[in-house]
Amino acid sequence: MVESGNYKMGYSLANLGVTDSDWRFLAEKCLIKSSFESLEVARKCYTRLSDLVNLSIVEELVAKYMKNGSEVDEKMQSLCRAEVCGYLGRFDEAVEAYRSAGKIGLARRMFLDLRMFEKAKQFDNLMEGEDSGMGEDVQDEANWAEDNGDVDRAI
Repeated sequence: MVESGNYKMGYSLANLGVTDSDWRFLAEKCLIKSSFESLEVARKCYTRLSDLVNLSIVEELVAKYMKNGSEVDEKMQSLCRAEVCGYLGRFDEAVEAYRSAGKIGLARRMFLDLRMFEKAKQFDNLMEGEDSGMGEDVQDEANWAEDNGDVDRAI
């Protein structure tokens, strides 16, 4: 059911008795889908698991959708999916979602925030028309390296 995208039916079947890992699997699939309907199923799953951290992520995404009303477009859905994938550690999927939303700079920013400077540098030539901020990023990397005692890298 879940692989075909029928999350509501998957939830109904899960209510018949599944393990916590099965609930997490269903919730994660719904979260990655990031449609308004799938987020409702994810909310129910995380509520059942008493997973407040992921429940708050669902609530943030629902609030974004509610703010835009019924005008949730593909770009916004891709941005939400990118945030979720980044949070789940699925960085390649997050990059693809940012790319489909036309926000490759946000993928670069994600890697900078994670202190994955080499991966962030790969996006410098892809950011046509966007301010790369490369000088600031080099300084950020140097400051981070210095703070962590990596003097060679800081130079």
